[in-house]
Amino acid sequence: MDLSQSRTNYENKSHSQVLSNTSEQDVEIFTNLRDFLHIDLDLDAITKITIIRIFEKVDGTNFGLVSEVTYDPSGSTGDFDVDVQIVGIELNGGGQDMKITMQSVVAETMSITVNYSLEVLTRP
Repeated sequence: MDLSQSRTNYENKSHSQVLSNTSEQDVEIFTNLRDFLHIDLDLDAITKITIIRIFEKVDGTNFGLVSEVTYDPSGSTGDFDVDVQIVGIELNGGGQDMKITMQSVVAETMSITVNYSLEVLTRP
């Protein structure tokens, strides 16, 4: 099931992403992103190690990896402390297509909803 949402206009909104297997899933795709965006991912419901990736379109067709972090709810591995439940991401697309993906390393025992919000930041 394709859970991606393509957007060309951004507002302060909340969305949900369902993780139910180990395949990489698009959280959000940004087309021709020119704004500075702040995205908060609420990872409170995640019970398994999850990889969060940011990509940008590199040649008009394909996406290349820009950044990758690992979230471990137990705090024993990964890039965050155990008490972190909200992960903030800031994007400056410079007119590029960009996307955020999530991938559970081990399938969750049931579908998990990951809430997130988008905020357009004022350019300096």
